[in-house]
Amino acid sequence: MLLAFSPEFLPAVPALEALLFGASIYSLFFLLVVSMMAVGKPFRAFSIALAVLALQFLLTFFLAPLGLFGIAAALSISLLAGFFLALLVFQKTAGFLPDFGKAFKTLACGLLVFAVSKALAFEGIGLFFEFLIAACLFALLLHLLKVFSINDWKHALRLLGNQP
Repeated sequence: MLLAFSPEFLPAVPALEALLFGASIYSLFFLLVVSMMAVGKPFRAFSIALAVLALQFLLTFFLAPLGLFGIAAALSISLLAGFFLALLVFQKTAGFLPDFGKAFKTLACGLLVFAVSKALAFEGIGLFFEFLIAACLFALLLHLLKVFSINDWKHALRLLGNQP
C-alpha cells in the first residue's frame, strides 16, 4: 500500500501531496473496514477498498500532470465514490443507513490520524507498526469523540442476525 503514494512511484507529486494521497487512502480503507465490520462483512470492505484504490490509482495516473488540482480531483472523486459505495453496501447488508454525521466524523478522524501518523513516522518504523499505531490512534479518537457507541455495534449485529 505504501507504493501507492511513495515519492519513487509518483515522482511528479511533491511530499505534501503524497502525504494527503496516502492519508486519504488509509482513511478510506478504515472507514470501509469499520462500517463493514459493524455488520460482520469484512470481505466486502476489503473488496470495496481494493476497487477504490484501483480507481484512485487510475485517476491519479491520468490527472497527476495537472499538479495539485489533478491530485485533489482524483482524491475527491475516489473518496466520494468509495464513501457512497460503502454506504450502499452497508444499507444492503444491515438493512439501515448509518448516521451520516458519524460517517463523516469517521472520515475526518481517519484523515487527521493518518496525516499525523505519516508526518511523525520514522523512516525505519515499518509498515506494520505504522499501520498498528495509526489503527490504535484511530480507534481511540473515535472512542473519545463518541462517534460509535457499543449500542451502535450491538444494533447492527442484532439486525444482521435477524436477516434470513
